[in-house]
Amino acid sequence: MSAARPWLFNPPTSSSGVSVASAMANGPGGEAALWGLALTGDDLDRAKDTLGDMLSDPKTAMQPGRRIATLRTRDLDISAPIALLSPHPAR
Repeated sequence: MSAARPWLFNPPTSSSGVSVASAMANGPGGEAALWGLALTGDDLDRAKDTLGDMLSDPKTAMQPGRRIATLRTRDLDISAPIALLSPHPAR
């Protein structure tokens, strides 16, 4: 897997029409809150082979051309959700 790197974009809107950025900024008391962490990995199938049951089976992501798998953080006593995404397709 490659090292994670930030991806700059306009904050997406959820299917309910709420900006993801505004939803993340509404923690208890209105302060910013960490909802989860998304990392980019070059080979989700290899990650699944390596992590076994700690990682969900990779599936098609909402973003076209990408796949996603989630780390089973509750089983690992990690409070924030963690997702692994395949790289953005070439533009």
